[in-house]
Amino acid sequence: EQKGRFVLQPLLNQCLAHPSGIAVDESGDVLYVAETMRNRVLRGVRIAGAYHFSVFQQFSGMVGPTCLALSKKGNLVVGRMDGPNSPIGEVAVLNPKGNVLGTLSCPGSQIVSLALDRAEKNLYVVAGTKVFRTPFTH
Repeated sequence: EQKGRFVLQPLLNQCLAHPSGIAVDESGDVLYVAETMRNRVLRGVRIAGAYHFSVFQQFSGMVGPTCLALSKKGNLVVGRMDGPNSPIGEVAVLNPKGNVLGTLSCPGSQIVSLALDRAEKNLYVVAGTKVFRTPFTH
């Protein structure tokens, strides 16, 4: 690596249907990727220096996941969008095993970004032209 330059290393190359969100655990050994057009989240685990990916959660309904946020407990927050004529999107919270802990409907189907505050007491959601905040309890 040269000073002031970055080298990008492909981890998944030309095999995804519209990847749009990414989250990494604190160790850097677990990577999540939202694959919108296949309506799923992939989980990659680094083993011997290489990431090995599998389907972490396959959703049904809606278009697919678009953005991710990872809590310190390892719970994954997933923003899911629907078509442009749908009045709502959804936020799902998955535990470290991929089980759904809860869902929240969001006005506006185009959820594009999620963030947890440092204390993980609030979740912020960008949907369409609006920004929302809700208490986060997972």
